[in-house]
Amino acid sequence: MIKFSIAITLFTAILSPVFFNDCISFFSMFAKGILSLFQKFVAGADSFGQLSSGISNSIISGIVYWLIVSIVMEILFIITGLLIIGTGYQVGKIYRKYCWDIISIMVVIMSTAIIIYFGKWIKSIIPINLIMLLLLVHAVYIGIRCYVKNWREKRGYF
Repeated sequence: MIKFSIAITLFTAILSPVFFNDCISFFSMFAKGILSLFQKFVAGADSFGQLSSGISNSIISGIVYWLIVSIVMEILFIITGLLIIGTGYQVGKIYRKYCWDIISIMVVIMSTAIIIYFGKWIKSIIPINLIMLLLLVHAVYIGIRCYVKNWREKRGYF
């Protein structure tokens, strides 16, 4: 049943021009952000690499430049990766603790279906990217579930 619901929702999303265009703009914005971050990493690594310009031997200076650049790029990628993994792990822990049930799956399917089917109408009222709206709706849902579960735990219902 769930597989059928997901398949129908995805096929409808592909056929919905409003939702499909918002998907393209969301993921292109995401790609531009990653590209911009990579450019900033390269610029920062190049700035650190300029420290080798004080070496008089051009061959050693070039080797030191590329060593510095590669070390700085590795450090930046490792830090960024650890931040992404750490954040994802914490969100996953919260999700497993408060929202790991069939209700959450149904909320995701229903909210996605509603946003896909009524995307043109929603965009006429609220000029927001539908993927961002979907993520916002799910974030609010998780917040409400966390609040309710904490409230019930403090009062001894669990």
